[in-house]
Amino acid sequence: MKKTIVLIGLALVSACVYAAAAQGLSVVDVTFCQRVVDREPIDTGTTFPADIGWLYCHTTISNPGEPAEIHHDWYYQDAFISRLTLTAGTSPKWRTFSAKQMSPAWLGKWEVVVKTDSGRELARKSFELTAPAE
Repeated sequence: MKKTIVLIGLALVSACVYAAAAQGLSVVDVTFCQRVVDREPIDTGTTFPADIGWLYCHTTISNPGEPAEIHHDWYYQDAFISRLTLTAGTSPKWRTFSAKQMSPAWLGKWEVVVKTDSGRELARKSFELTAPAE
């Protein structure tokens, strides 16, 4: 019985410490791009041709606390498509990114919402896929 109480207590303390660390997180920048080179976004924009292939969501995080998980939730025309989990290390300028392979059939508005592991929204940004030039 004592072991169970101790284990539950340790789990609660760990959860509180993790949640406190995540509270200091803030987003410095969210950028969509065609490539990431040396952790920097290349060929940035908010409108891309639908035949682009892969599209990247590059995010710069300020994290004064312990490393924490963040999520990139990708939405297509307001419908949830996928979640990618990333780690934000301790830094005033931690750079990370997720990528999604685009389909020419997915024309229109896309949005990525950046959230903490507890679900707190840190930022959101949208982009548009347009018909490829002929």
